[in-house]
Amino acid sequence: MFVLLLGALSAIVSPKFLLSILFLAPIMFAAVRGGVTSGLVTAAASTLIMFLAPLTGPEDPGWHDYWNAGSRLAVFLLVVLLLTRSQELNHQLLEQTSVLALEVERRAHSERISVDEKEVLQLVAGDRPLAEVLEALTGRIEQWQSNSLCAVILFETDAERPALVVA
Repeated sequence: MFVLLLGALSAIVSPKFLLSILFLAPIMFAAVRGGVTSGLVTAAASTLIMFLAPLTGPEDPGWHDYWNAGSRLAVFLLVVLLLTRSQELNHQLLEQTSVLALEVERRAHSERISVDEKEVLQLVAGDRPLAEVLEALTGRIEQWQSNSLCAVILFETDAERPALVVA
């Protein structure tokens, strides 16, 4: 619709005043919103309207009119192809970015677990009391798994009650 309005405006104004640049707006809109096919159809329609608009007089179009129409069509098609390709690349980039962000998060979590494991093993190697080691271990597990609680209950072999409870 906008292309037809621009075509009517082109027929009214002087042939020396080119409105080619204004035709890029609907072409770009069609390419971005509707994809390659929509952009190509709008580019072809715009070129045809721009070719036919100045031909309201009795003279036949000269070779330069065909050349200009072909040049406009080539530029319009190039704009459509570049826009749609850049949109595809942008979409792929966003997908890869989200995948990489998840991978970075996963690695950071794994690294934190590795650091915590070393700290707990240092407590064991430092001959710290069992209750302190188990408390450190349960605290780390609760940090690793959000919204979880961890407890260790140690029973003696012959006792009915737990000998040690760490939560």
